[in-house]
Amino acid sequence: MKTQKQKLNILLPLLILIMGIQSCNFDANAIRGDGNVISVESNLDEFTTLDASGIFKIFLLEGDNPHIRIETDENIHEYISFEVRRNTLKLSMENNQIYRPTRLHVYVTVGTIEKLDLSGATSLEADHKLVSPNLLINISGAGDLDLDIETGDLRTTVSGAGNISLSGNADTHKVKLSGAASMKCADLITRKTVISLSGAGSADVYASEVLDASISGVGSIKYAGEPEKTNISKSGLGSIKPI
Repeated sequence: MKTQKQKLNILLPLLILIMGIQSCNFDANAIRGDGNVISVESNLDEFTTLDASGIFKIFLLEGDNPHIRIETDENIHEYISFEVRRNTLKLSMENNQIYRPTRLHVYVTVGTIEKLDLSGATSLEADHKLVSPNLLINISGAGDLDLDIETGDLRTTVSGAGNISLSGNADTHKVKLSGAASMKCADLITRKTVISLSGAGSADVYASEVLDASISGVGSIKYAGEPEKTNISKSGLGSIKPI
C-alpha cells in the first residue's frame, strides 16, 4: 500500500496543476480594458460616508460641491455603478467578474467624511487633511489607505491583507486588526489608543497617556509616545513593545 507521503507526493502536484488551470481560465474570462481611457463625471447629492468595493484607486478632493469623476477604459465604464443613498456614496463594480483595466481612477470631491468602507483591492488617498469630529474606517481585502486626519474619536477596523497609514491628530483611537493587515500610525498623535490584533498582522501606534493593547497569534504591536498608563495582554507568539 502507498504510504501517506507517497500519496501526498502524487496529490500535491495534481492540486497545483488544477489551481494553475483554474487561474488561467479565470484570467482568460477577464474583461480587459480597450485602451481608450475616458472620463465620466457627475454631480452628487451630499454625503458623509463613502462605501467602495472593487479595484478602484480613489482620490479624495476637498470641496463644497460633491462631485465624482471616473477615469477608465470606455468598455469598463458600463460595469461601474455609483449612487448616493441615505447619506452614503456607494461605488461598486459588477459582481462575479475579473477586470483588467488600463487604469481605474476615481476622483471624489466632498466636504466632510465621517465614515469610510473599503473592500476588495480599493485604495484611497486624499489631497488634504481630513477634518471630522469622529471618523470610522473599515477596510477588508487587500485595500490600501493613506490619510492625514484631524478628529476626536477614531475607530479603525482592518482585515485581510489591508494596509493603512495615518498621520495627524486624534483624541482616541480604537483599532481592530486581523489577518495579515498592516498599520502605520506612529505619526498619528493620539492621547489614548486601544488596539486588538489577531493573526499575523503588524501595527505601529501612538499613545501619549493611555495604551490598551492585546494580541493573539504571531503579529506585532509597536508603540510610540511613552504612554503614562499601559495595559498589555499577549497570547501566542506575538509581541508588544516600544518603537
